[in-house]
Amino acid sequence: MPMNLSTESIARASSRRPWVTIGIWVAIFVVAIVLVGTLLEDGLTTKFVFTGSPEAQRGLKLQEDLRGGFPGTN
Repeated sequence: MPMNLSTESIARASSRRPWVTIGIWVAIFVVAIVLVGTLLEDGLTTKFVFTGSPEAQRGLKLQEDLRGGFPGTN
């Protein structure tokens, strides 16, 4: 018997076994929460870091070199 993945066949299968359908949705939801918790953890941060060397960053570095640093940043 060939597998038919039309929306009609999926709807019929889920209406025949509603608790299996709910279980599958709960499992997908739990897997999504776990993946968000593990993979997104490193992506969210409040740390600010320049990825290149913009002019403002070079200017601050020059000021630190000339003045010996800014007060309160040690």
